Amino acid sequence: MVFEPRAGLGVIVGLDNEQLAKFCFLALEQKLLTFTENTLVDIGSVLNNPCDPANQRIELHFANPLLYKDLVFNFAKDRLEDEQLYKWSTDPAFALGATQESRSIEPLISALEKPNFIIRRAVAQSLRQFAKDSRVVTALIRSLNDPNANVRFHAIESLMFIDTDDAIEPLIGLLSDTEDVIEGMFAASQGTIAQMAARALKSLNNEKARVAVKQWRATEAKRLIRRLSDTDTDVRSRAALDLATWGDESAIEPLIQLLSDMALDRWSVPVCHRAAEALGNLKAEQAVDALIQMLPIKLNVEYGFGAGLEPSDAAREALTKIGSAKARQAVAKFTCGASSSKSSYSL
Repeated sequence: MVFEPRAGLGVIVGLDNEQLAKFCFLALEQKLLTFTENTLVDIGSVLNNPCDPANQRIELHFANPLLYKDLVFNFAKDRLEDEQLYKWSTDPAFALGATQESRSIEPLISALEKPNFIIRRAVAQSLRQFAKDSRVVTALIRSLNDPNANVRFHAIESLMFIDTDDAIEPLIGLLSDTEDVIEGMFAASQGTIAQMAARALKSLNNEKARVAVKQWRATEAKRLIRRLSDTDTDVRSRAALDLATWGDESAIEPLIQLLSDMALDRWSVPVCHRAAEALGNLKAEQAVDALIQMLPIKLNVEYGFGAGLEPSDAAREALTKIGSAKARQAVAKFTCGASSSKSSYSL
């Protein structure tokens, strides 16, 4: 393959149809190419010299661009249907979604029946590219019952992106689903299916959805409060974080008690931060005294677990959010260096 820059434009030569289809397929998956009506346009600025300003936008001109669009579609479709070589690859699903052509919908919907949840998850993400098609809404609603939580999570996310009232009843049905969704490089919790469903319902301008979320929220706050007393630090930390979003007044006293009982060290400081954040979001004036007691405390953890997290910073941010006269005065006094001091120590 030869790439020839010409006054900021580029032409690829030396590829047969199969090679060019594979190139475009991979570039689509990496979001280096998007389709326009007349050509393929590079938006990744990496085909030649990524440091050269002349190549920040490179157009790839072909004698018959529609032919190559067909090649990419067929290349991705064939590989999505391949049960062996591409059994674990999400590239075909994402490439078909990137084409944004209606003919990509049926192959994607069919792939929702594949046994590999990684493929089904990629399809649930890709289908949001076809928001105006009723087949897509029906398929995503069906995926809300998928046995894998990650697939359900992304089906909800795509339905939220599509913004359709047709999903209200199925989403309400998921408000009792407390399974955690674990994703990402560090296998972090993304929250529960119920929480994601509540976000989707909140995004809809619908009274029935609002009422359902309000009723669920009271139950969810009780569940999260119980988790504040869990022996696992990660569980307590996640519960405090979720209470910052889904908590109500019933969570204020347990959160204050959590701060009072906590031995502030590098292992508990993430819980401390999230509890303070929740109290700030709840505008909990009852917590002002407990937060003021935290203002002088700095752990100075320089590396490892808890590095960069200071109880002092968490308290100041929470007091600022609460915004009462007493909270504002405490922050101002501490900021000016006039607060009573506690000795800090390094870990």
